[in-house]
Amino acid sequence: HEELIDNVDINLENVHCPDGRLPIKKVSELCGGYERRMAADGGIDLMLLGTGEQGQLGLNEPGSFANSRTRMVALSTASRKAQSSLFYGLENTPERL
Repeated sequence: HEELIDNVDINLENVHCPDGRLPIKKVSELCGGYERRMAADGGIDLMLLGTGEQGQLGLNEPGSFANSRTRMVALSTASRKAQSSLFYGLENTPERL
């Protein structure tokens, strides 16, 4: 929000972002709810994602199926190293997203 949403004219009702701080036990429920909300809203009009060094989008690791849905993904060591500066070091970089 700080880098983009707070700086553009967009209704916050139209911003949907999964909560990455959720306990692991609740991730499956969150992902299902996210998918249901996207379907109820008629799909996605615009999605902003980052591109990783291995060509992954939104930190979706290489080898994921094209028809895969919202889910938790284990990050490779290469992906974690590439993103570690955003988390103030590899030791603070998540192993899953």
